[in-house]
Amino acid sequence: MPSDLVLTVLVPALNEEKGIRRTLDEVCSALDATFPQSEVLTINDGSTDATEQIMKEAASQDGRIVVIPHDRPMGLGADYWEAIQKSRAEFLVLVPGDSEVSGDSIRELFAKAHTTDIVSCYATNPQVRERSRQIISKAYVILINTLFGYRLKYYNGPCLVRVSLMRQLKQPTTSFAYMTEIMLQLLDRKATITEIGMTLRPRPSGKTKAFKIKNVIGVVQTIGGMFWKLRVKKSTT
Repeated sequence: MPSDLVLTVLVPALNEEKGIRRTLDEVCSALDATFPQSEVLTINDGSTDATEQIMKEAASQDGRIVVIPHDRPMGLGADYWEAIQKSRAEFLVLVPGDSEVSGDSIRELFAKAHTTDIVSCYATNPQVRERSRQIISKAYVILINTLFGYRLKYYNGPCLVRVSLMRQLKQPTTSFAYMTEIMLQLLDRKATITEIGMTLRPRPSGKTKAFKIKNVIGVVQTIGGMFWKLRVKKSTT
């Protein structure tokens, strides 16, 4: 693993033609201000619009950007674990391709590399999201904190995580709870964590895919499996 590569930035997108270019521009700007010697893996997760074309245009202008095409949607969890395997850097950080996270917040997140094992982000202005999403997100955090005994503010936001630690994990999920699973396993192994606030912008188009029935089922199965593994099974051994 080259020592001069600090960050692998994963930018996944599914039909985000209205937000992907702004996201990539702000990611590269944030890298210039923090760790220029990094890489950007941008995944077109089966888009049917101009997302991939826009990614390729950005890649032609910045050699750090690598475009990875998927013929069909694989999901955020699958995208993330693919990035873990392909990363050549010390830390992996995901920035959604919908341009929801502000450029200043991206830069602040990148700057935290080398300060801890995990940097977890929570929204300082969640009111920009739909009310239903705010309620579900808050209930989810309360549930996870109650089940596992933590007091974190969020589990599904952009996180910066040490790659070597994630490569030690087994049986990864590809559901929308992939980051929750990673955080719970690493915290159980005494990884260090820092939480920082991030400023959100309204999505330029579309809605989150997290609340589709198959995604909700996947999240429930993942959380149930984690509770059994980390709380029930562990307490009996």
